[in-house]
Amino acid sequence: MSATQYIVWIVILLGGWAIPMQADTVAIGQSSFAARKQLIEELLDNNLGFTKEIHFNDVLRYAPSLEQYYKTHKDRLHLFQLQELTVYIHATKGDVVKASKICKQLIHQAQEQHYLPGLVLGYHSEGLIFLNTNMLKEAHEKFGEAYSLLAKMPPNDCLKEVVLLQYVPVCLHLNLMGESARLLEDLYRLGQTSGRKLSQLMAECFYTYYYNQQGDYPKAKSHLLQAEALYEQHPFPYHESFLLYAELSYARATHDVEMASHYYARLVEMNQREEIQRNLLEYNELLAEYYLQTGNDQAACQIFNQLHAANDSVQKHHYNSQIEMLRTVYQIDHKEMSNRRGRNRLLMACIVGCLLILGCTTLYILLYRRVNARLKRSRLELEAARAKAENSIRAKSLFLSNMSHEIRTPLNALAGFSSILVEEGVDDETRRQCSEIICLNSDLLQKLIADIVDLSTIELGQMKFNFGEHNATEICRGVADTIERIKQTSAEVRFETSLDACPLYTDKARLQQVLINLMVNATKFTKEGHITLKLEKQDEQTLLFSISDTGCGIPADRREQIFRRFEKLNEEAQGSGLGLSICQVIIEHIGGRIWIDPDYSDGARFCFTHPIHPDTERKEATA
Repeated sequence: MSATQYIVWIVILLGGWAIPMQADTVAIGQSSFAARKQLIEELLDNNLGFTKEIHFNDVLRYAPSLEQYYKTHKDRLHLFQLQELTVYIHATKGDVVKASKICKQLIHQAQEQHYLPGLVLGYHSEGLIFLNTNMLKEAHEKFGEAYSLLAKMPPNDCLKEVVLLQYVPVCLHLNLMGESARLLEDLYRLGQTSGRKLSQLMAECFYTYYYNQQGDYPKAKSHLLQAEALYEQHPFPYHESFLLYAELSYARATHDVEMASHYYARLVEMNQREEIQRNLLEYNELLAEYYLQTGNDQAACQIFNQLHAANDSVQKHHYNSQIEMLRTVYQIDHKEMSNRRGRNRLLMACIVGCLLILGCTTLYILLYRRVNARLKRSRLELEAARAKAENSIRAKSLFLSNMSHEIRTPLNALAGFSSILVEEGVDDETRRQCSEIICLNSDLLQKLIADIVDLSTIELGQMKFNFGEHNATEICRGVADTIERIKQTSAEVRFETSLDACPLYTDKARLQQVLINLMVNATKFTKEGHITLKLEKQDEQTLLFSISDTGCGIPADRREQIFRRFEKLNEEAQGSGLGLSICQVIIEHIGGRIWIDPDYSDGARFCFTHPIHPDTERKEATA
């Protein structure tokens, strides 16, 4: 007998799992609900298809009331086991449509409840349906899914046994010997550790098939003897059918015609029932093929004649069942596909809607923040413009007030002394004095106008600079001589330096303007004593200029304000209050710094620095 034929017997065995013994079955119609519950739970807990007291029809008749009981008492494991058993019974009877319907409901309930044992039984039920319709690859896939789920849940010997009892023979039939060996080891270990008799017997039977297929007949015989010993300890019709198939496979593998015929006869006798007529025909067909292989043509011809009459009706029934199953599977798959497409469309619509809402919300937030930032920036700019406008108005008012006062003084002097010059009888000395006063006030007016012009160029950022190489010592000495000639005070003007010649890259006119402004201011507040201009090197790159006097000095609280425009230390003194402000702009433009020496106590001392080689390109570009 070929290896494939050995395994076909296994699949036929599991396709016709239960062989109810009508003679041994007692009437349980009048038994109590508790008794029926106990009988069915004996099947569920021991993975049996039937017992002497209860068979297929009894299970189907009492399943609805038991399901309601298990739901009420929240016994989920027995509930799912009972549904799995009804799937198996309907599939065995050929009612694939009903079996598929119950299986779908079982899987759906397990998924909704996130109940892994129920999902294991659901995938196992799908495998049983495929197994009974000879779709062995699909059955192998479903049994594999059920077995893989067992690793994700707490150990359950009952569930592991029910999966392995179907998974092992399918792997053997598909010639997956490595996987079969691993699963057989698991089943054998389960029978040894848990004491489950069905696992022990089936492991020995499957090992018999396995070694028959491998051609290792001594090992096959050893496992067969173990199986027979186990059956003698626990004789039961359900176990007998498995043992008979194992004995038959060994007899055929060892070409023991007499024993094979004996086992065939016993199997045919056990299947003389209407509800398993399909299996009976298959067994008889295999028996006829066996007779042909062993040369018993007459016996084979007799069996073929018997099969011919019954074959048409059975094949028709089988064909109709297959068509009905395919139609049902198609309808179920079509409905699932339609539902899946509907769910996908709804999910996509939800995703798109959420993305649109998220995008709109994000856009709104960004626009809101941008508008808010713009409003805040505009508000700050408006406040700065308002403050600037207010400062400008105050500055202009102060400027007009100061200018009207400053310009009026020299103009009055010019007008008054000019009128004296034109009078008759004025002597030469008086004319000379008037001319000097007129010249002095003209210079003062010219200086005032020059400051106003400088102020306007500063306001517009158009102050011009003309840099070149000059001698700082000569510039300082010339300024000191000029101030000495025009001073209107008795204070002595001095120039001090240790540098004979000091090359400096600067704008000579602007540097003279700063020095003259500072020294003229000193003459205004120094009636006696001395005014000293000092030049020295602060470091290798910087010169330090200082103008000190022995005048009244500058109060500490006015030092920070003295460089502001129109600020005057003495309101009675002549001047516009612009000179120091202009000096500060010039010095900072050159790259230096100007300040009042806080440590000088004999009067006032102004200091400023000047780089020997300023960044003229930057200065000229920004001028």
